[in-house]
Amino acid sequence: MTTLKKLVLALLIPLFLACMVMWGVVNSLKPDTIKAYVNEELQRLTNESGQIKGDVSWHVFPRPRIKMTHVQIGDPRSASPFAITIDNLLLNLKLTQLLRGNLVFSELNVDGFTVEIDQRANRISPPTQAKPPRGIEPLAHQFAIKNVMLSHGKLILTRDQSQVIFSGLQIGAEQFNLRQQSFPFQLKSKVTVNKKGQPFAHTQFLFKGNTRLTAQWLSDAELKSLPLFGQLTLLDLSIQQLKVDRLQANTSYKEGILDLNPLTLSLYRGESVGDLHYDPQQARLQLNQTATDLDSNRLIHDLFARKLLKGRLDFSLHTAIDLHDFKWPQSITGKGNITVKDGTLMAMNVNQMIQETNARINSLFLNQSATDQPAKPEETLTNAAFFKGNTDFKLMASQYRIENGLLNSHLFVLQTNRLQLKGGGQMNLLDYSLSGTLLAKVIFKNENADKIQQLLGGAIPLLVKGTLIEPLILPDMKKINPLLTQTFITETLTMPVKAVHNQLKAMLH
Repeated sequence: MTTLKKLVLALLIPLFLACMVMWGVVNSLKPDTIKAYVNEELQRLTNESGQIKGDVSWHVFPRPRIKMTHVQIGDPRSASPFAITIDNLLLNLKLTQLLRGNLVFSELNVDGFTVEIDQRANRISPPTQAKPPRGIEPLAHQFAIKNVMLSHGKLILTRDQSQVIFSGLQIGAEQFNLRQQSFPFQLKSKVTVNKKGQPFAHTQFLFKGNTRLTAQWLSDAELKSLPLFGQLTLLDLSIQQLKVDRLQANTSYKEGILDLNPLTLSLYRGESVGDLHYDPQQARLQLNQTATDLDSNRLIHDLFARKLLKGRLDFSLHTAIDLHDFKWPQSITGKGNITVKDGTLMAMNVNQMIQETNARINSLFLNQSATDQPAKPEETLTNAAFFKGNTDFKLMASQYRIENGLLNSHLFVLQTNRLQLKGGGQMNLLDYSLSGTLLAKVIFKNENADKIQQLLGGAIPLLVKGTLIEPLILPDMKKINPLLTQTFITETLTMPVKAVHNQLKAMLH
């Protein structure tokens, strides 16, 4: 029993002495002294004046720490573009150093904070020199923050007519230092981008990597050259109507230049792989992507709010964007390929078009009186019913270039069971208006219609007009008229040449 008492006393006496030491250190410090010291350290870290507007309290258990509430760094109402508001600031101390009567702050925890960075021209003030400390008596031997945890935060970046908001922001760092020594950190947040007060993009943001900081890390020059290396992940990314399920990239940001390589996207039930390079000094963004097996129906519906196409889509994109005085779409150049296999064209009923043309040609050869009757609109290629049906196709492919706000396709191919289209054209990226020429080779299964097609050189020349949403295909009469005239002069048919010629013109046009 005596041994047990001695053992208990041996354990309690050091604990009692430790509590007495901590109590003595705690009671020797006044809240005003702590406020002044922390203000000086915050000023050193941020180069902005700080103010603790709330309470300062000590907590010994479960570990010794100082808690401060309502901390203000900078002033959002001043000309300075930078301001921080902290709800709760916790500074943890090293227990072993505290037992020796020393204060060594080792961890910083922030619960609830708002950071506002306003980069609008009328808010950016000239750089200021770091304010010298007021020379207060040192409170702690070290302000050696090694671990940092920021949670429940918000970061607001405002520039011109755009605003980027990081909400639910969490930042964690280990081996934190301001001596340009690399340390690991991770960042997690929900990101929202607004342009002119309207939603533009949103995503779930996650970054895990390494960086290096200096004592002037919050200055504009240091932030622009801040090195970052790690893994970037974006989930449920939405840019206006475009949706990306997942974006992953090995990230390198050094001396203001951003590289994402490789950059992998999971979107519309397919995958896309490539890279991104951004150089702010040249104000130039380069993006390369090769996508496979995308759901073209969902993609085009999201982009144009219309169901125009079905099928598995492959594409390549190599584009450069000039961000200096950016103008859509004039500032974009690029090239690539688009391929859709075994799909459905949902803006054109080719089979009905062929059947109606077949029937009309038969009537011309069988009914002599029909040659003198003008064709009705529903009997021509301008029949609106032809552009409201579906057409299954084996292949749709295009090679394109983007220049001067136009998407130019010098090679376009569409193959169905009874039709082959080849040609080229262009689309205005502002209003999606179309302009192009095609050659249509049709399997009519009709001797008379096949003969007419042969008279036109084996394929019917067509013009493409209208818009991508409502395309319009018309016969190219400037090419058809000379061919028909020349052929009918040298060929003898069972009908008067002039009558057939006029009726064909009316039917096609």
